[in-house]
Amino acid sequence: MRPIALSCPTPARVLLRALTIIGLLLAGSIVPVSAHAAVTSMAAEADAYVNEWSPDQNHGGSSRLVAKSSPGAEFYVSFTVPTAPSGQQWGAAKLVLKRLSPGVASTLTARRTTSSWAEASVVWNQRPTTAANSVSVADNGTSATVVFDVQSLITGGVNSFAVRSTATTSLLFGSRENSDYAPELQLTAVASTPPTCTTSRR
Repeated sequence: MRPIALSCPTPARVLLRALTIIGLLLAGSIVPVSAHAAVTSMAAEADAYVNEWSPDQNHGGSSRLVAKSSPGAEFYVSFTVPTAPSGQQWGAAKLVLKRLSPGVASTLTARRTTSSWAEASVVWNQRPTTAANSVSVADNGTSATVVFDVQSLITGGVNSFAVRSTATTSLLFGSRENSDYAPELQLTAVASTPPTCTTSRR
């Protein structure tokens, strides 16, 4: 039986096709696929803040999420990342927080949690541990939203993040109990990388 040979485009054909697409783009005949990238917004399944001032008090039912450096306050948000649509993969992931009121400029940091926590029971004295890897945002304290690029942190399934701040006064963001200001995880689907083309002798 002869091995199957895959037909790969020659470099000249690849170049010609690329030049044709560029020409159509410049003429406005076609629109880049990236302009139509599908964005999926995920609602938080759980969130809560903990406070060093009340180390054994749970705030899971609060309509706000609080972050502060000292005395400490930090919060946690959890999402389940679904499987990307067929033929696609998640090419971008952004954690979006919505501010309740103006605060001070600071650096906000998000890390994955590495131990379990529950919205109805998490407290400062039993807060979850976190991973070393993090993403940070320079927050001006006044923007309506704070957006973290968490693509490097997410995996399939449950993704839980701890958010901390260098601010010495409390920064206030909406929780999932506050529907107009609830945190979101925005996932952008992009085409999966095509398989490498190979050939075999006949």
